[in-house]
Amino acid sequence: MQSESRRRDIGLGSLQAVSLADAREAALLIQEKIAQGIDPVVERKRGRQVIPTLRKRPLTAA
Repeated sequence: MQSESRRRDIGLGSLQAVSLADAREAALLIQEKIAQGIDPVVERKRGRQVIPTLRKRPLTAA
């Protein structure tokens, strides 16, 4: 993929896990995002960010 004159590679999954048809479909979706001005690498990183939450505490009878 090339975005803002920078070449970037995006992994679509291992050969054993992703069929050729699925890889082609994923590549098309990535190309569509690029055409819309969306950076798929940045979008993927945002999706992987962990949002801190409160730890669940066990309920105790009072």
